[in-house]
Amino acid sequence: MSARAKLIVLILAFSRMLLGLGWAQENQSVWDESKDPHISVKHQKEDIASLNSVEAKTERKWLDTLSIDGFLEGGVVINPGMPFNGLNWGQYYTDRANTPIFNSGVLTIQRPLDPVGDSFDYGFKLQGMIGEDVRYNHYSGILDYAIPSRTQIGPIEAYGVAHFPLKNILTEGGIDIKVGQFVSLNGSETIIAKDNLFYTHNYMFNFGPFLDTGAMVTNHARDWLDIYTGVITGNNMFIGWPGDNNHAIDFHGGFGLNFLKGDLVIMAITTTGPENPKQTDK
Repeated sequence: MSARAKLIVLILAFSRMLLGLGWAQENQSVWDESKDPHISVKHQKEDIASLNSVEAKTERKWLDTLSIDGFLEGGVVINPGMPFNGLNWGQYYTDRANTPIFNSGVLTIQRPLDPVGDSFDYGFKLQGMIGEDVRYNHYSGILDYAIPSRTQIGPIEAYGVAHFPLKNILTEGGIDIKVGQFVSLNGSETIIAKDNLFYTHNYMFNFGPFLDTGAMVTNHARDWLDIYTGVITGNNMFIGWPGDNNHAIDFHGGFGLNFLKGDLVIMAITTTGPENPKQTDK
């Protein structure tokens, strides 16, 4: 073979090699890596890990609002009038004059609803109290004779609550349903001391709020209107005997007007139904 023919053969072989490399690179660029069993298994593991991470983040988000707290309250009311019977007239919770009082020790475990959430949500609250205040913050039929002294023990709230994001002509913000034991909506102060401004209470506090057992539905009808509808066993009553002394159902509800983005709230709340004990000596 002449030198010229050998050169032509080498050129052809080199060209074929280049074409083969180009074909391989082109097919590599469109190669579906999911068909590789090793790569596919790797991606499946990554997808599972990603889903687990999302679920973990969701769970942490719900648990982020779970709280456990407590406090102790006690004090003494100085009465310069030195009443002969040692009592402060008109005061239930601070009734002893010039005498130290252990009012309450409170433990609360709760997960409240998301106040700005627009999806289904649920939570709960468990709150117990020990102290002299429990003489008046007491469910009839629960731990009635647990401690034979002025210091008593009992639950304040124990309920489950859920938010349903309904939107229709009757409700724009959905509804909340609460079932269990809870504090009534009426009252100018709160039972829990740390949420009040002063140590002592005003006279109207002697007549509410109360402790209720039952169910409460809150309809967020409009941004400015909430409607409360509930059924309870009575003020400071549990269920059954001796918890409910007349076996009758009461209505507890009303409405709330929300203005200035919630900074101004006007509420009208009522409780109606038989409260007198059932006569059993007929």
